[in-house]
Amino acid sequence: PALSAGEWILALSDADGGGGPNHWFVVMLNANTSDNNYNWESEPNDGAAAPNAIDMPEYDNTSGKPFSKGTVQGFVDSPGDTDFFTITAPEESAGENEDGEMTQWVVLCMNSAGLGSSIAPGLTVYGEDGSILAEQDSSADENPNLRTENIEITPGEELVVQVNPGAELLVTPDEWY
Repeated sequence: PALSAGEWILALSDADGGGGPNHWFVVMLNANTSDNNYNWESEPNDGAAAPNAIDMPEYDNTSGKPFSKGTVQGFVDSPGDTDFFTITAPEESAGENEDGEMTQWVVLCMNSAGLGSSIAPGLTVYGEDGSILAEQDSSADENPNLRTENIEITPGEELVVQVNPGAELLVTPDEWY
């Protein structure tokens, strides 16, 4: 879990609650500060009129085909806070779909739980015309991470991505995603 700064006591035991001189454990602590991993959102971005643009540099995969990838992290600033972002990839990062038309495929992942956050976020993706292309909520009880795959768009289309802290009331202001 993401713990606040301070002193902590860890109690370790095996799966049956045992311990002692014939038991040993390895404890790995990630002591990185959360401010040096990815670019941070900048406020205000609480509405579709003021989204943050996510930088989407272009790379080549092992087959030499171009793709774009961007990352961002953000904070829940207050209960009910939602944050908006835009993404767009160069038109060259495209391929032909099964109908022979040039297209781009979008994959969005939220892995905040894997990085120690307790957020169970929701994600909505809007097309340039404002239509909802994808919508997904995660669950703190099942899998708090999200992956939305293969949203097919016109090459170069700008998408708006909305992130909300989710319906689970596990997070407080200053929780990050």
